[in-house]
Amino acid sequence: LRAYEPNVGRTVGELARAMGIDAGSKQYVSRVVRRALGQVRTEAWAREFDELGITVKTVVAGPDALPHEAIPFPAFRYRELAGETWEESDLRDRIGRFLFLPMVGRRGLANADDAVLRRPFFWSPSSSDRTGIEREWTMFRDEIIAGRADRLPTAASTTYIHVRPKAADSKDTDLAPIVGPVVKKAFWLNKGLIQRLLREHGGW
Repeated sequence: LRAYEPNVGRTVGELARAMGIDAGSKQYVSRVVRRALGQVRTEAWAREFDELGITVKTVVAGPDALPHEAIPFPAFRYRELAGETWEESDLRDRIGRFLFLPMVGRRGLANADDAVLRRPFFWSPSSSDRTGIEREWTMFRDEIIAGRADRLPTAASTTYIHVRPKAADSKDTDLAPIVGPVVKKAFWLNKGLIQRLLREHGGW
């Protein structure tokens, strides 16, 4: 955070030019943010984050702190998820501690250069947040067990997390209980939750 602080208030484009990072490079924004954090290698997050159980997420939001996109986790396997309990679940392991790196800007990669870095912050779910996430995770698991992996509830019906596709294309599928092949999906943090966190911790 000490390394990142001098970059708060600067744009992605300004930093990229100063760092010599090509605007057309793969993971352009992530590379700029990783360098701003002090990483020498910018192709991936430093392994120390994984070792410490920290999930790093960049967020681009509008002036009202509503993010342009929900935040995804890795795609899950339907049958593996159906056999999990919350205590042993993959998602539970991934929500222990977050480092959010927010920016304010317009939607789309074409507007990335104009995005302005805001104050980063660590966040861990409170007891009530964890209870809510567990409740919604259990609901989705039970829907999948019941054979409804192809028609799960939308983000409009939840507070914390939702499930939606995360696949290369419509042919990128996984076997789900009862219904068979269904496009691969993942858990996502709801935009409303992220907006609340940005307002509480991100300086909006």
